[in-house]
Amino acid sequence: MSAAAQSYSTSWDDYYMGVQASQFRFDPELNDYSDARPNVLSLSVGQQLNRNIAVEARLGFGVADDELIYTAGNNGAMAAEADTAVDYAVSVLVKPQANLTDQLSLYALAGWSRAELTVGDESSADSGLSVGAGLSVNTTSELAFYVDWLSLIDEDPGRLSSINVGMLYRF
Repeated sequence: MSAAAQSYSTSWDDYYMGVQASQFRFDPELNDYSDARPNVLSLSVGQQLNRNIAVEARLGFGVADDELIYTAGNNGAMAAEADTAVDYAVSVLVKPQANLTDQLSLYALAGWSRAELTVGDESSADSGLSVGAGLSVNTTSELAFYVDWLSLIDEDPGRLSSINVGMLYRF
């Protein structure tokens, strides 16, 4: 193989897959409504472009719903409630990283997300710019554990964010 062909060959060492458990937070940004916190299980795939930047895609599906509660009046009495679930969430993210040590890194997340929520009998999907940050701990050269926060959508009818705990395997 020529030197030029070798420089363009792709190594599986640059790719990774992961799984994460997430607690999403849907904040309807309306007075008298509580936040709903459904749970999601996600898979991720990514490529480490260089030591300080990666690109990543995440796809998640709801595994547990929560109640969105409407309270009326000054006494805080519950007037209505609705099951709230994440049907799916997908994100495409750029992941700049600061490697603090060989085992520990801080990272930012920026990109685009789309999610579909069901509140009661109504489903709606929305998409928007996403930002977040996280911390990753490498236990071996192949295995890492992480925790991060991601603001997926910040538009009407409300904000959607998530706290994520996951594991990555590098090929």
